[in-house]
Amino acid sequence: MADLVIAALVAGPLEAGQPGFLAVEYTIQPGWHIYWENPGESGIPTEVSLELPDGVTAQPTQYPGPHSFPAPGDLINYGYENHTTLLVPVTLSGDPQGTASASTRWLVCRDEQCVPGKADLTLDLAAPPTLDVSAASAHLPAPMPDNATVTRSAGDITVSIPGATIEETYANLALETVFVQAASRGEQARLWLSDAAPAGSSVVFRVQQDGAERFYALAP
Repeated sequence: MADLVIAALVAGPLEAGQPGFLAVEYTIQPGWHIYWENPGESGIPTEVSLELPDGVTAQPTQYPGPHSFPAPGDLINYGYENHTTLLVPVTLSGDPQGTASASTRWLVCRDEQCVPGKADLTLDLAAPPTLDVSAASAHLPAPMPDNATVTRSAGDITVSIPGATIEETYANLALETVFVQAASRGEQARLWLSDAAPAGSSVVFRVQQDGAERFYALAP
C-alpha cells in the first residue's frame, strides 16, 4: 500500500529570544483522515514528541480546528483530511543550531479500514525556514470574537456569534469526560456539561464567517 500519510518536520523563522515555531506537516491521501487531540468515539489522537538541543524549549502542541467524520455504528470522530499542520511553539536562548528530532504517531482511516503509522523526523535548526506560520496559524482556534455573547447557567452554556454560522462544536480532550452534547442553530450554539469543566478544557466552534471557515475556542 502506498504511503497514506507523509510527515515532515519543518520550522518557521527562528531567532534568539523570539517566539518561533516548529511543526509537523501531514500530507494525507485523498479519502483518508487522521485524528484531532480528541479523536472522537473510535479514533486515536495524532501525537508529536520532540527532542530538542540545549537552549531550545517547547510548549504544548497546538492542534488546528478539526472536522467531523462519521464512522460505522453511528460513531462520530474528529480529525483532518488532505493536509494539516501541528504547531509547536518554541523559544531559543541563542542562535539556531543543532538538530531537532520529532517522533509522531497517527491512525489513518477510511470507512472501516484503519492503518497505524509513525515517523521519526529530524531537522537542522540552522536550515532556511520552510513553514508558512501565518497560513498554519490561521487554522488554529482563536479567542472568541468581541461581539460574541456567552450565557452560563449551571451546566447549560449558550453561545451567540452574530454574523457567523456555527456549523460544528467540539470538546477538546480535557473537556471530553464532562461534555454531554451540543446543539447549533445558525448564529447560536447551546452546550451541556455534566459537571464543572476541568482546567485546560475548551470548546471549539467551526463557523462560516465573512465567506471563510474559522475556528473559535471557549473555556467553559
